[in-house]
Amino acid sequence: MKRKILDFNLNLWQKGYLYIIILILYYLWWLFSGNVGVLDWFKEIAYFDYIRTSLKDYNMLPYYWWNIIPDVAWRPPLPGSSSFVAVPETTFFSPLTPLLSNLNTFAYAKLYVFFHFIPGVIGVFALRKKLQWTDEQFRIFAALFLFSPIVLQHVAVGYFTWYNFYYFPWMIFFMSEKSTFKSIVGTAAVLGLVVLQGGIYIVQYMGLFWLMYEIFHIILEKDLKRVLRIIFVPMLMLVLSWARIGSSVIVYGDYVRPWFEIDAYNISFFLFYAFLPTITIPPIDLWFHTDYLGWALTPHDSGQFWGLSLIMLAVVVLRYKAIVKNAKSKERGGLNYHAIFIAASFLFIISFYRIWYDSMRALALLNIPLIETIKNHGIRFIMGAYFGYAILLATYSSEIWKQLDIFVRTKIWSILKSMLKYLGYAILIGTGLFYSIMIIFKNFITDKFVDIVTAAYNNTGHFWLRNRMEGIQQNDLEFYFYRFDIAFASIRHWTFVILAIALFFFISALLINKNKHRFASLISRFPHLKYELLLIIPLAFSTGMWMNLSTSVPFDYYPIQKAIPPDVIVQLDKTLSIPGMEVAPDKLILIPKSEIMAEGYVFSNLPFNDHKLFEIISQNAEFFDSDGNLALRPYNNESIEIQYITKPIDQAIRITVIAWSMLGVLVFAQLIVKLKKNKIK
Repeated sequence: MKRKILDFNLNLWQKGYLYIIILILYYLWWLFSGNVGVLDWFKEIAYFDYIRTSLKDYNMLPYYWWNIIPDVAWRPPLPGSSSFVAVPETTFFSPLTPLLSNLNTFAYAKLYVFFHFIPGVIGVFALRKKLQWTDEQFRIFAALFLFSPIVLQHVAVGYFTWYNFYYFPWMIFFMSEKSTFKSIVGTAAVLGLVVLQGGIYIVQYMGLFWLMYEIFHIILEKDLKRVLRIIFVPMLMLVLSWARIGSSVIVYGDYVRPWFEIDAYNISFFLFYAFLPTITIPPIDLWFHTDYLGWALTPHDSGQFWGLSLIMLAVVVLRYKAIVKNAKSKERGGLNYHAIFIAASFLFIISFYRIWYDSMRALALLNIPLIETIKNHGIRFIMGAYFGYAILLATYSSEIWKQLDIFVRTKIWSILKSMLKYLGYAILIGTGLFYSIMIIFKNFITDKFVDIVTAAYNNTGHFWLRNRMEGIQQNDLEFYFYRFDIAFASIRHWTFVILAIALFFFISALLINKNKHRFASLISRFPHLKYELLLIIPLAFSTGMWMNLSTSVPFDYYPIQKAIPPDVIVQLDKTLSIPGMEVAPDKLILIPKSEIMAEGYVFSNLPFNDHKLFEIISQNAEFFDSDGNLALRPYNNESIEIQYITKPIDQAIRITVIAWSMLGVLVFAQLIVKLKKNKIK
């Protein structure tokens, strides 16, 4: 019986199904928890609530958000407009939106992510067949793609649209399609769906990878026919996502997003996060990696864990010619892996230093509208690079393991292994002692710090420290005590992190060495199992930690976002009553409550630029600019009715619906033809 169970589990692992099951269990853990995550989740909840309110209570689209939440209003591109339907990052145009009418926001938000994880899994299986992967290649890609924390670390903090990365395998699937027609339709459909679902950032990372791949595929294989893909994929994608793109262009066509410098990767920043998995310890008050290392960006945003995959990539770079030759790369199922490598490397390079930022600054001189959407966050292109490399590493995995086998038999590795062994013991013992001291002597250390700082502050001792205090803008004892508490907690946290990792490796090595005989047959059957475990375990652990964050932070329930009247200021020397207002997502009716006519009504939370989105149905007022805010100047003391101009939005939606309907008919017709051919055979 035990043998059958063992064989069954071994078969699950060998086929790659075990990795899928573990990820499903992760998601079930999240789905059945009472929490969703932290940071921007309140914004996503507000979005979903307002969509439901418009659809269910008003039976219309969420055209306009009259009284947007202040914590949401400042976030780009929202400062440019309060037109909700045009916000490019919402999921409103997703085909799943109708479900929102029958589910509460909390359940819908969780299911929404899970419903995109499923096509991600199916896409992995589709690639297996398409690229003719072996079991090992399939397992490696499943591990690299599904266990990478890229998606879940962003979902955990409410960067909601990162789930669109689950469509990456489908983009690769259609990129490898030999039929030009099928490739154009499939690739455009994938990218168009990403845009419709608010993936305005994700489509940049996936789209640039696709473009660079196509360019270098043409160059390397002299396949000029693929130029048609470069021409027609963006065109078809534009039509398929016109509801999102068209509505955003209408509203934000003249909006200038402010430039803000964001630190990109430097070598130390990259290596730190690439090799150190995130560890979250409830209660989550220290879930960020420390920002005292001089890096402005935090791991939830741009820090990315690679683990052994970075070593695999280094092996590919150093031994590229030998690996490609031995892997028989010409048998590639429609992909050119040299082009994959170049495209991924291009995205990788522009993620460092100021390469992307300075490039966009230079292109901004040409006044190209597209620059407005892509001019910041160049660091995030590394995520597209990672997924591109994942295709490469999975395909070359067997040859990479062979190269590692060669290396571990060298004298250099023998010396490094001994050094790492003793370094590991030193880290384990040192961090253990240091952490114990910080716990046991916390009060003594704190009291000593208080005495020293107080004496220096009062100029009664420790005059060297007193000199350092001179000129500090915030110079009071509470400030120093607060900084000490943060620094002490951060040091203790990181000491524990290092201790936990060292202890894990020590115990694992001890158990494996004591039970070598039990694994002898397994190791002989799967000689590269050790490398795969070194790859999968840290990735699964890191992803689990981000899921731990999502399930450990209590969810704050936000009020349902009804369509409520905007804040209004009455302009007149005398004090007048605030007028009555009736609102719906597509209109506002302002009803004066005083016999004296006001000089103007200023909507303090609505930008003046939005006046172009409305028409005054009552024709008894005009718009004017009041310090950047939308304002109305009445002609009489009658009610004023403002109507959102819905026709352009509705037309954009109709174009998108027709395009997808035609695409569906086309796919169905192709399926019928294929079935008839199979029947004839």
